[in-house]
Amino acid sequence: MSRFIAFDIEMPGQKDMRISAIGITVVEDGEIVDKRFYLVNPECRFDPYVIKLIGITPEMVKDKPTFPFVWKEIEEIMSSGILVAHGAAGDMKTLCECLRHYSIRWKDTAEFICTCDMGLACYPHLNGHGLDTLCEHIGFKLNHHNALSDSEGCARILLDFLNNGADIEKFKYTFDCVSCKKIRSDNSKKRKSVAEKIQKELFSLQSVSEKKLLSKKLKGYDSNKIIGVKKEQLFNLSRKLLRNGKYSEFLKTLPHKYFEENLLHAILISNVKKFGRVLFLTKRLLPHVDCLEICDYIRPGIFNNCQNELSVFVFDLLTSGDEKETYLGMNLAERYLFKSEYINQWLTLVSEIKTENFKIRKKRADFLSASLLKLEDETLSFLSENEIDKWTFNMALQKAAFSKGISPEKKEAFVSLRK
Repeated sequence: MSRFIAFDIEMPGQKDMRISAIGITVVEDGEIVDKRFYLVNPECRFDPYVIKLIGITPEMVKDKPTFPFVWKEIEEIMSSGILVAHGAAGDMKTLCECLRHYSIRWKDTAEFICTCDMGLACYPHLNGHGLDTLCEHIGFKLNHHNALSDSEGCARILLDFLNNGADIEKFKYTFDCVSCKKIRSDNSKKRKSVAEKIQKELFSLQSVSEKKLLSKKLKGYDSNKIIGVKKEQLFNLSRKLLRNGKYSEFLKTLPHKYFEENLLHAILISNVKKFGRVLFLTKRLLPHVDCLEICDYIRPGIFNNCQNELSVFVFDLLTSGDEKETYLGMNLAERYLFKSEYINQWLTLVSEIKTENFKIRKKRADFLSASLLKLEDETLSFLSENEIDKWTFNMALQKAAFSKGISPEKKEAFVSLRK
């Protein structure tokens, strides 16, 4: 049996690819043979939300070794087997970005396994495939967001899969440690065939007038990437694919060439019923989204039932610095997470977004407007205590004032507040 190095990384925040803790659990010959835990001085600021989530504070790590010193201790172990993590592509990226930040050269590529991917394949009946859910399923008591406990949880899950006859070769991936990207080796003829058939069907639904309309609406977008399919026809096609089961092969095929293919992909993701799977598919799609409007169609119903887990994901999106992720984060927060006890957190994160992109600036205004309509007192209190740029402030008030169902008195009150 191979040697596996299960590991988990905790970060001080999402903007800086740094490490504040790392846990390692080594599996060899079907047994756990070593466990290690390190607190790391990341030499950067901590996000308050992350401190609350993982419990590591700047004071706890200020006298701890920095990453280069920790790496000297763990490089041999990390190089001695197949790496294993939950949501492994993210941990691999953080590890390699941290190595790059400190100009540390490691090997060019590394084999890894994701226990989330294995969970989705081996336990499709579970309601979610987060680390905590899988650990509960196998009977391991997890101290979630403790790096050592999370790494052991991954190791226990891996052993459970192996003991139940899982073919580990199906779940092996390769990571390019130099460019910090997962190497895609999916050349499946079946997936390509399904994607080609769906593309052909989209062209059979093509409308010249719809293409002109979309080209005008998506100003600045390459019209050669627009087929010209009406939204209702895309929804009809998505229902057909969901019925015949071909949607799963289509969702594995990225990148797409056309706007409608990406839109169909987003619509299909929204019909998936398991939170962990939706998260995995969304994260996989985002790097290939070349038009912000695609994000408007990522709205899974399952998010209504998983708001705590969703909050962590939305926080990561809003603090990522990536325009697509920021846009999607505002969409999801507005749609699923407007609760009075958390609204200040979302308003703060949204107000801190700095961009010259008009669509994102407009989305900020839309978010504030929706917040005014749903939680007026809390939003007005926030706006009175925080500086919001004049354009966003006035646009939010104007949209709220002219929303459907607003009374004349409320309309006048909103308008009077404009700068």
